[in-house]
Amino acid sequence: MSKGLDDEVGLMAGGVAFFAILAIAPALIAAVALFGLVTDPSQMAAVAGWLSDVVPETARPLVLQQLQSVAGGGSGSLTTACVVAAGTALWSGSSATQKLLTSIQSIYERPETRGITRLYPLAVALAIGAGVFVVVAVALLVGMPAVAGHLGTGGRLLAEVVRWVALLVLVVVALGIVYRVAPDRPGPPVRWISLGSVSAAVVWLIGSVLFSIYVDHFSSYNQTYGALAGVVVLMLWLYLTAYVVLMGAEVNVEAERRAAAD
Repeated sequence: MSKGLDDEVGLMAGGVAFFAILAIAPALIAAVALFGLVTDPSQMAAVAGWLSDVVPETARPLVLQQLQSVAGGGSGSLTTACVVAAGTALWSGSSATQKLLTSIQSIYERPETRGITRLYPLAVALAIGAGVFVVVAVALLVGMPAVAGHLGTGGRLLAEVVRWVALLVLVVVALGIVYRVAPDRPGPPVRWISLGSVSAAVVWLIGSVLFSIYVDHFSSYNQTYGALAGVVVLMLWLYLTAYVVLMGAEVNVEAERRAAAD
């Protein structure tokens, strides 16, 4: 932990979280607008409800307000909303991933030798990958319970286990990709499955569940922040996520140093 404090991981995580929260609203709007262009618009309200189930209760009004406002538009407004929101989400998301790349580089204490022509396309690719990750994760969190509802008790239990195991594997793989491509350093690349990716994935899943329980049952964000409570909750969760990801990079750095010492 002292190494993390020396590297100002908390400050770097705050920068990543700031740009990430700027990308969430336009990304959701783009996703729902795209869905409305290819399917029956009457189903969009139901989709908004499904998506809101994966965020803490305090943040749900913020998500629903944005999605339902898009759902009420015509095809022309949906097309415009999709294009504008997708562009905004990509810019904000790539800014977040670029900040993540520079933060991980700082953790490795190595100079950045990649120019903007290499660094920015990598940031954009990671931002797009993050979007794909969110889609698959939402499908696991929301779709699996819907399927399990048609099964017996044993089937529902099995589906629940499969859902969380699959989500854990998905997070480990996603973090493995980040830790492999992010650092600019000599020597062999980080393994696809590393100690940092596994430990960060486990801590993130447990931390996210505990944070959601705390927000839903024990916090007073609504009384303290009022209409801004949803934004504050999302910002805190993104900060937690960024912090855990950066600490996973710290774990990989420490593991490499110990391996080199041996």
